[in-house]
Amino acid sequence: MRELWQLSKVGFLQMLNALQVSRGKKKRFGAAGALALIAFLALYLSGLYSNMLGSMLVQAGVGEFFVPVMALLVTPIGLVFTLPSAGSALFGGKDTDFLLSLPVGIFHVAFSKMAALYVENLLFSGLWMVPVGIAAYYYGIVPDAGCFLRLLVVIVALPFWGTLLSGIGGLLMAFLGSRARHRALMQNLAGIVLFAVLFVGSMQINRLSEVLLAGRQEAERLFATWLFVFGWMGRGLAGDVGALVLALLVSVLPFVGFVWLFSMGYRKILSGLQSRILRSDYRLGQMKAQGQGLAILKKELIRLFNTPAYLMNCCISAVLLVGFAVWVAVDQKNMSVFVEVMGKEWMAPLFLACMELMVSMLYPSAVSISLEGNAIWILKEAPVDTKTLFAAKAALNLIVAVPVVFLTTLLFIISGFVTVPEGGCMFLVCLALGTFLAEAGLVVNLHFPSLEAGDMRVVKNSASALISVFGGLLFAGVLSALLLFTRNVVPFLGFCLAQTAVLALLAAGAWKYLGRRGAQLFREL
Repeated sequence: MRELWQLSKVGFLQMLNALQVSRGKKKRFGAAGALALIAFLALYLSGLYSNMLGSMLVQAGVGEFFVPVMALLVTPIGLVFTLPSAGSALFGGKDTDFLLSLPVGIFHVAFSKMAALYVENLLFSGLWMVPVGIAAYYYGIVPDAGCFLRLLVVIVALPFWGTLLSGIGGLLMAFLGSRARHRALMQNLAGIVLFAVLFVGSMQINRLSEVLLAGRQEAERLFATWLFVFGWMGRGLAGDVGALVLALLVSVLPFVGFVWLFSMGYRKILSGLQSRILRSDYRLGQMKAQGQGLAILKKELIRLFNTPAYLMNCCISAVLLVGFAVWVAVDQKNMSVFVEVMGKEWMAPLFLACMELMVSMLYPSAVSISLEGNAIWILKEAPVDTKTLFAAKAALNLIVAVPVVFLTTLLFIISGFVTVPEGGCMFLVCLALGTFLAEAGLVVNLHFPSLEAGDMRVVKNSASALISVFGGLLFAGVLSALLLFTRNVVPFLGFCLAQTAVLALLAAGAWKYLGRRGAQLFREL
């Protein structure tokens, strides 16, 4: 047990270390700032949903289902955080060979890897459930203040399910990588399929309100199905100690069982992955002559698509955005009902707000410098102007964003909910936003580099990644709020053109900053 605790502690410290930057006050600020952004986002979103949903369910007479629904909502969010990097977390650590050589059981090593994923899930879902408990007490859903002690048990139990599903997904992608000929391609395809399944499941969760408002019997029938554990969590928080204990046991036991089964084939999968990595590392080829900018851009694209953790973390919002657009175009029945309630004039602003939020979560440029690692000296010594280097790294964001935004806008127009002029303006806004955030990501990465961490930690937990993602979300949230609040005052097309102009000016300012201060920071790396 002591060895298990020590290995889990090392995994947790590695996660925190990835939040830090190289030295001095920036090191402390990077970790604290990133954690503060995660905490703010979790508390803000949960507080917003808890207030609206709690009030609505209490008025409908089904308030006891408030906690199960909120616990169910945070599970796919935890998957979004951990699934893209699950394979790298379980099999991609640089210290794996060292850990396997220690005089400890293979189960302990596998458990420590899964424990690191659990802590990542716990960080967000635990904070998410705090406003849920407060809202449940405020609306009288729970009978006494002792619910906050029982809430701790719910917080501990809840992340096990998200971690278990992430571990299964990571194991599947690693298994394909160890058997398939084109390892990176198969892992990327598997990740996209898993996220497509997750997206479809999330769309089904959105229909929970219809079931709950249909009556108590329908809600009871729903949480008597495979969602029974969330129903037990709600009953446990309300005071049913037996249900609370059962929820904890049903959450922990499958997790431990999976780790035991996973540990049995851990060495075999790891050996298969390492053998394929070695073969690809020593494959020789001939490079064709081309311009400096195109050569760097090609190198960035190869690294993006050959590193599953990099692609799935930095670009998964592109998959979600396309999936949402396809759902809008296909599910005309439900969308027609939504249009009747909201009004067709609100469709373009709402769709644009969704697009801005998704574009803000595309961040390859925000970690591209950190991913150079110890080989950063090659770029520094190369006869390449820093502006050419920065342009190639920023263009990586746009290569992903532009086709996705164009396809999404086209689907919205084809579905009939957005006109051609509105779609054109939406495309311009997202193009300007993507350009600015690509340059801003480079600025953040130059200020908060993490050249010593592994690839997975850089793209998942580094300070530059977290600041860029959550900072971009906040920035896009402000733009979306301005758009929605001024909808009745400023015409949509005029607002889009004004927003595009402002974002273009911000992009020009960021590019100028990169040319001066950014070049100096790059030389100091």
